[in-house]
Amino acid sequence: MKKDSMKRFAAFAAAIAVISMAGCAETGSKVSDKNNAESAAVVTAAEAGIEADDIEVGYEESDSAAVIFSDDGADVSGTGVSADGTTVTITEDGTYVLSGSCSNGRIIVEAADTAKIKLVLNELSLTCADNAPVLVKSADKVFMLLESGTVNSLTDGASYALADGENTDGAVFSKSDLTINGDGSLTVNANYKHGIVSKDDLVITGGNVTVTSASSALVGKDSVKISAGVFDLTSGTDAVKSTNSEEDGKGIVSITGGSFKVNAGGDAFFAKTDLQFSGGDFDITTGGGSENASVKADGSPNGDWQNGFGKGGRRDENGGFGGRPDDFGNFDGDMGTPPDGFDGGDMGTPPDGFGGGEMGTPPDMGDMGDMKPVSSDGGFEVSFLSDETVSTESTGTSAKALKAGGNIVIEDGTFTIDSADDALHCDGAAHISGGSFTASSGDDGIHVGGDLVIDGGKIDISKSY
Repeated sequence: MKKDSMKRFAAFAAAIAVISMAGCAETGSKVSDKNNAESAAVVTAAEAGIEADDIEVGYEESDSAAVIFSDDGADVSGTGVSADGTTVTITEDGTYVLSGSCSNGRIIVEAADTAKIKLVLNELSLTCADNAPVLVKSADKVFMLLESGTVNSLTDGASYALADGENTDGAVFSKSDLTINGDGSLTVNANYKHGIVSKDDLVITGGNVTVTSASSALVGKDSVKISAGVFDLTSGTDAVKSTNSEEDGKGIVSITGGSFKVNAGGDAFFAKTDLQFSGGDFDITTGGGSENASVKADGSPNGDWQNGFGKGGRRDENGGFGGRPDDFGNFDGDMGTPPDGFDGGDMGTPPDGFGGGEMGTPPDMGDMGDMKPVSSDGGFEVSFLSDETVSTESTGTSAKALKAGGNIVIEDGTFTIDSADDALHCDGAAHISGGSFTASSGDDGIHVGGDLVIDGGKIDISKSY
């Protein structure tokens, strides 16, 4: 059932779609064919990589080291940890209970690549003015446990003082696998770029997590896997994303549960390869919402929107932009009195030498070539003087709710979407077998590059281009 042509589903106006398809893949099989929806199914929990220790929140306090922060320094007890003023460095496998408040301090994990480190946040408020408050340089895996009933916060500055070769760009930045769990709360204020970053896998299995970030909120280069928790994410660009497309089985975002309120300047959920949902509640706004879409994805005026092109025009009865704004004022027909000496007749004599005829020959502009759209995000290919392409660049900003470079698979979940761009978009196949969707889109409702299979769920797209 593989198709050569792209299926573009622009609108399902107030519709409930239940389409039965025979021969769909068995539940639990991995996504393998980018364009074939028959192979698109959510991976199992084990395949997704959420393990028992990602959920485990217990620890022995008597076997743990303790760190208490203050503006005067860090009070440390136990082994495997040291303090230099308000900078704490952890170097050994173990559990570390972190508490206190500091206006300019840091936690650095620099342990062996076999070490498993548990950081217990127990009423910790930590700000670092010019770097990441939590930096994991090396370890096998780091667990950030939000102690039940506690309130914790991590804040960075608007700029980082980085040494040559350093690429730290998140308030919580880990070069190793990072898991967040527990029943406490964590607020991350990321003023520089990203909120929580893992250069490997980012796993979240609990907690009340609030992230406000200049760029992305949650980033896992290899994968983002979330099974539970309450999330309030406000991001300047993408809210949740995974970006690795160079290795098989990487670049995946997999959500099996949790409650999400997302306000993203870019995409809400973006997977470089496959995006998978099998549970959760999602309240998503992207790019300011559907009313903020004044142009189509290809860059042409979007005349179907009330505000019109550029948000300033008012459409007339013919669909054009000839109408005047409400505050233009009333014209009563009187143009006023002309100045003395103006009789409305002869406009005067043109200067000597002006013949009013030949305007001259315009300069040779050469072959301007062709300009044509090359992507749904508003990119253009422009060629000058020859058939050779000078540049190809996407000039649009993606503000999609659910976006994947590969496949999207949805088995369950409740989605309320108000997106400036497509509500659901993937370059591969999409398979929807359950869940509930209410969407208002500034572009397409569902845009799929491969096969689209809907054999369950409820879909109500009230607005789309």
